[in-house]
Amino acid sequence: MAYQGRLGMCFAGSAVNSLMIKESVAAVLQDLQYAPGYTDVSLKGICEFIFKAYKLISIEICKTAAGPKGIASFIVCGQCPSTSLLRAFKFSTNSNNVHSLDEVLVSSNHEFLGSGAAHVDPKAALVRNRDYLSVLRDMIDDESIESVGGNIQYGTLHNNDFTVYGIIEFKDGVHHWRGALDMNSDYFMSAQSDLISGISYIDPFNTFGRSSAV
Repeated sequence: MAYQGRLGMCFAGSAVNSLMIKESVAAVLQDLQYAPGYTDVSLKGICEFIFKAYKLISIEICKTAAGPKGIASFIVCGQCPSTSLLRAFKFSTNSNNVHSLDEVLVSSNHEFLGSGAAHVDPKAALVRNRDYLSVLRDMIDDESIESVGGNIQYGTLHNNDFTVYGIIEFKDGVHHWRGALDMNSDYFMSAQSDLISGISYIDPFNTFGRSSAV
């Protein structure tokens, strides 16, 4: 076995395209086979395999009525099987439906994805995790930026494991957001069931703010 772990993925753009890519990639990556001494089992090699699926799915969706609105970009990150280093690769498509695969976070410590990237102040001081999340929150709250919305999701990489956390929000009560779902809402908490979600939550704007190192 060359690699066993979880890769991190984040998406921007078409929800339909993103969902199809996510489901397809997750399915094929669960049982990849390789030829020892011949196959490139680095994270770059794995992402080049994913890139083939990405191009195929994107081309087909953009042929439909969705057109340019079917474009989606995403980033895959994780521990490289061949170097044990954390690496990240960006999959993107331009307005001419030309696809590209590039390694990111090599010469820069951040990479913004999607239409919201154009609204990031290039002079902004981005040092801590909280700084990046503040930029994202400001975009979500800015009604003039219609293409950015929803709730923040936060993921971390540690060795070859990727964990996505829900977000705690203290606004008109206490909310436990996991995507579009508030798991602490009356709808879920009053349900006649003994089952509860085991999702881990963080309050990034308070937790991260207690240390200048994060």
